[in-house]
Formats: sequence, structure tokens, C-alpha cells
Amino acid sequence: MLLFLCSITLLLINLPISLPAQNLLPNGGFETHAPLDCITCPMTEQKFAAVIPHWKTANGGYPFLCDCKLQTQAAASNVGICDFSKVKPHSGCNMMEMEYTPSCLDQNHENRGVPSYLATRLTAPLELGSVYEFSLWLYILPPFPGDEEYTRFIGFNLYPDVIRNPAGKMLEGGTFTIDTVIIGQWYQVKWLVRPVCRLQYVLFGLFYGEDRPPVNLNGFHNRYYLDDVSIRKLTETTREDVIVPYCKYTPAEKDDSPPEIAGSACFFTPGDSTLSESARSSLDSFAQRARVNTSAIFMVSGRTDNIGTDHQALAQARIKSTLDYLESVHKLPRFRFFAWPVGIDIPLAENNTEAGRALNRSVLIQQMDGPVYLMVYRYLLQAVFEGQTAEAFRLMNIWLHLAPDKQKMMALMDPRLSPLHSDARWNAQVLKKVQACYQKLPQPALAFMLDSLGLEDQKCRTLDRYLENLHTYMATLDSVDRRWDVHFSCADEKVTEREDSFRMQFLTGKIGFNWPKISDVGNRPAKAAFWLISHTTDTALIAQYLPLIKRRCEEGEAAWIHYATLYDRLAVFRGRPQRYGTQYRPSTKETGKMELFPLEDPARLLEWRKALGIE
Repeated sequence: MLLFLCSITLLLINLPISLPAQNLLPNGGFETHAPLDCITCPMTEQKFAAVIPHWKTANGGYPFLCDCKLQTQAAASNVGICDFSKVKPHSGCNMMEMEYTPSCLDQNHENRGVPSYLATRLTAPLELGSVYEFSLWLYILPPFPGDEEYTRFIGFNLYPDVIRNPAGKMLEGGTFTIDTVIIGQWYQVKWLVRPVCRLQYVLFGLFYGEDRPPVNLNGFHNRYYLDDVSIRKLTETTREDVIVPYCKYTPAEKDDSPPEIAGSACFFTPGDSTLSESARSSLDSFAQRARVNTSAIFMVSGRTDNIGTDHQALAQARIKSTLDYLESVHKLPRFRFFAWPVGIDIPLAENNTEAGRALNRSVLIQQMDGPVYLMVYRYLLQAVFEGQTAEAFRLMNIWLHLAPDKQKMMALMDPRLSPLHSDARWNAQVLKKVQACYQKLPQPALAFMLDSLGLEDQKCRTLDRYLENLHTYMATLDSVDRRWDVHFSCADEKVTEREDSFRMQFLTGKIGFNWPKISDVGNRPAKAAFWLISHTTDTALIAQYLPLIKRRCEEGEAAWIHYATLYDRLAVFRGRPQRYGTQYRPSTKETGKMELFPLEDPARLLEWRKALGIE
């Protein structure tokens, strides 16, 4: 028997818990089904649901119902499906065979690696704040060589409602996948889940998170079996540390950092900025590495020895000759390089020997951390500062192509770009491309409006720091140049209150007696609606929207922390104690410190927060 062990975090066997009898998964042992035409016959989604009550597929590879009464038929097929000579049902006469085929393409021919999926609607939605045990019995046949890693992607995922998968591709998940892989025997896997939104649909199969299972062109069918699956509500548990608060899977941000790339060094004769033959050879070698990794950016630092004067100008000239060569000969764009004319300020060696001075007569190219679009934005701002409008729009178009969609709206708010606003290209090119980023959402116009309002709301709060992070910043050089700083003309408190009120009135006029869904407008635009209402003191308005926000949270379409914050804020405004501990005030005991407003019931604070998944 082959055993793979990983760190066990979600595999919960023999926990000290009490269980009621009811299983929220109907037909969890697959014992009830209509007659099978053929044990190895693939069934369409519609026929599968008709033959196996309560269960359906999700348009991936086919699951097969293995009925022990048809063992002879399965053996005669000689195709390996429902191979009872290798595995018998864990209990009863039936089990479900699942598979993963690394060579298969989805129906759009875009993604390789297709699993089978098994889905059902629960007999009742999971109750918010309660704890449920998810349990299944699993049998994994030995994977084909090279496919062993696929096993750790086996698991399930939960959804507010039916999930469709028209292309038959592998679905994102990764929260509830197995931690322990045992080959060649039945074993039980368990998870504890505390739902924080209304969940009533479950899918079993393979799910990818930050990484994916292996793919290949060998065409092998890797098979595993499920039996006795169950979801039960717990009345008590002593294992709070392993309970997973869950609403829906949120993909982690990918790290797009390029691999480490070796730099280059160019050395110069005294007082000169002309590239030598050896310097050009060094740059030729570097250019080959830089062209392969187009997302990498570099620091180019120029130095001089201590002989003569005007060291900064000579250092800048050496940098220019280096970058001119890389751009003209190797077509490496200048916006991938941060120029730093060091001069004599930070020497590489002592200047009291000729060997030291020779080292200091140099240009060093070293890789920097950060994506290339940050450097492009820096060059864009430089072009604006220098009045180079055509170059600024050229760089803006490059930046709009490279930058994440969530940053593009911020450029519209950046006061440093205001000289470009009067140019016809601003609306025709920039604004149009930013608006196009929202077209993939179901309600693009509403999403654009909410995002705009939200960032306007943050202008005198936090937006300046986000805008200053749109570009590569070098404190040594930039801290003395105030042009890099973002400044908004923030009015006094009463004017700010009027502006907040105006934005809130505009919002209510657009959304009416409703609340935007994350799936309709995206995360930040949905959060913008919360920002606006959180800055109003109109208790009637907060009370009007609070139950709507709660309903969206139950659907997984809003964040519970937003509901908790507004619930507490309304209570504080009305002179009552808060429930969730989100509201603070200046301390009455220590100057400069903050303290919680009075709590409704301090003993139940953690219980109430856990119920919403805001621990």
C-alpha cells in the first residue's frame, strides 16, 4: 500500500463531536437508482439526473455509478470502468467512480485536464453560523506514473445555488481538498465548515487553487471512488481551531514576479561616457536575458571616480549611452530601466587607488522588484512633468495595456495627470479604455459609476497613498521632489460632510431600494457603496439599507464585515451598545489611544463575530 502524507489541517477523523442523524445529502450512499442500460455507458447530464435521484453531473468527465449486481458486465467490458476486482463498495452495493484525465481538453479547447464532477442540492440550506461536518469515504486507485499529484486536488466546493460548467473545464476551489492521500484502500475524510452565507449546493471532484494538477498528453484515466457521503449539522464541537468559515472561493492574487535575472557592469575611461567594446559585449549578453523576461525591470546606476568636477552630469551621460545602446541595438524600451546618477556619492570602492577609481567609473544594471507597469507609470508622470504630451499618451496606452484593471480607474483620479485632461485623447482613448474594463461585468455602467463614486469618496481619506503606489518610487531621489506627491484640496469638516451627503444622495438615486451584488459589479465597486453609506449620519438611511445588505451577505454577494460595521454604527448613533465590536472612540483614560464603544454583551462578542466569519 502506498501512503502519501501532507500536513493535516482539514482531515478530521475521530473528533470529539456529537452528531444528529439527519444527512443533508440525499441518497448519500448512491443505493437508490433506476435500472442502468449499461454499467460502462456514459450518461448525459439529463439522463444521469433521471437515473440517479438527487444527483447530477457538472459537464466534465463522466462519473459512473458502480452497481455490484453488474460486476460480470463490468468485468466483460475490459475497459477498467467499475473494476470490482480492485475495489468493492465501502458499504451497500453501490459506489460512484470519478476520474481525472490529464490529456483531455475542455469543450472550448482552452484548458487541459478534465475531471468528473458530482453535484446535488442539499435537502436544506446550511444555516449561517452553525457548524457542519462534511464526510466522505474515498478509495484511490494507483495513479499512472507522473499523475500522482492529481490526488491532492480531490475534494468538494460549496455554492449559494446551482453551478453551471458549460465548457466542462476544471473549476476553481482549493479550500476543501484532501490533505492525506492513501492509495488502495477505503478511508474516511472529514471537514468542519461554518457557513457565513446561504449555501445549498455542493460539488465533488477536482478543484484547483493557486496551483493545478498535472497535465500530459498520455490519455490516462486516473480513477477514484466515493461512497457514503454526508453533510451533518453538529450540535457541539471542541475543535474550533479546525472550523473553516466559508462563503465562496476567492482566488488568491497571483505573484507575477519574473525570475531572477543577472545584471551587467560597464566600465569607462576617465572623464568619458563612450561604451567600450567590452562594455557593449556585456550589454549584448544582458539584453538576451532581458528580452526573454519582458516583465522584469532594472536599476541603472551611474558612477564616477573623484577626479574632476560635474560628476552628476558625467554619471548621467554614462547612463544615457548605456540605455541608448540597449534601446537602439536591442530594442529594449527605456521604461524598463530606472536611471540613478549616483556620481561620487556612493562609491563602489575607495578612490585612493587606481583600481578603486576604475571600479567607480561604471554603470551597473541590477534587477529591481516590482512589475513593469509601475515603471511605465513613472515614465508617464515624468513625461507629464516635462510637458511631453505626445509621449505621455504613448506611455499611457502602454500602461493601460499592462496594468491590472483595478488600477486603471485610479489613473482617472490622479491629479498629477490633470494636464492631460483637456486633450481630446483623454476622453477618446483613456476614458474609453478604462470604461471597457467594466464590460465583462453584468452591470458595467453601474460598476463604473460605483467605482468612480467610491474613489471620489476616498480622495481625502486614503486615495493619495494608493495613487502614489501606482509607480516605482525611489525615496532617495523622489523625497526631495514634491511633484511625485499626490495632493487633494480637502475642505473643512462641514464641507466634507456636505460632499458625503451629496454622493450618498446620488447613490440612492441610482440604486433605489436595492443593494449592488458583487457578482454584478465587482468587489471594489460593491465596497464603494458601503464606503458611501458608512460616511453618512442619516440613521434612517442606514436602517433602510441594513436589511438589504444582510440579505446580500446571506447570498454571498456582500461582505459581513460591512453589515457588522453598519449594524454597530447605527446602534452607536442611536445611543445603544454595539454588538460586533467594530466602533472605536478616543480613550477617556489615555491620550492618543482608542477604545471600543460599549458592547452589547462582551461575553458573546466572539460568538457573534464567528457566526459571521469575521473572527
